[in-house]
Amino acid sequence: ANPLITSTKSMEFDGVDDYLQVGDIGVEKSLAFWFNPDAAIDSSSAAQRIVGFSTGYYGITLGAATGSLTGETLTVLPDATNRTATTKEFDAGRWYFITIAWNSTASYFDIYVDGVLSTDLSTGTHTLVDWDNFKIGVTNDLAGEFDGLITEVGTWDRTLTSLEVASLYNQGMPTNLLVNRNNYQSGNPTVFNTKQVDFDG
Repeated sequence: ANPLITSTKSMEFDGVDDYLQVGDIGVEKSLAFWFNPDAAIDSSSAAQRIVGFSTGYYGITLGAATGSLTGETLTVLPDATNRTATTKEFDAGRWYFITIAWNSTASYFDIYVDGVLSTDLSTGTHTLVDWDNFKIGVTNDLAGEFDGLITEVGTWDRTLTSLEVASLYNQGMPTNLLVNRNNYQSGNPTVFNTKQVDFDG
């Protein structure tokens, strides 16, 4: 009977010099986040980094990424060996929920978009490494700044199941209080009533 409380806050990145410094978080096997790009993302878009860690370009990139894969729009580069990518395009001004989860059988990260495993996945064999000097919105060497909104970034030291990924997504997409004001006060959580009415027929 308790209400479900969902945070409505998000961080806005200007694509120039905004990022969050997190630090060393160890070897992680899953990562999830919501993002809302200011411009549409396709395979010809300039590379923007959602998260960066370790050295150089490791992390998650939106837009065109260098390397052997072609047409990718979201790329996971967890080490120096290879990467996983999807070719799904992302519209401007819309929230998307992304989860990457370690696939121990195939030794790569699965990519889930809005709670569903991507069907246009390009994969390569990876090695699990420490996610050192973890940053949000930029590469570890302060390049490829993200332009848009990011919220609810989370990491896990285990592989999330497909049911857990769907559950995280189904908790509800973030609310933009500048557009959906209704009776909300800025900065307060949105409360969804979980009670129902019993009809006796």
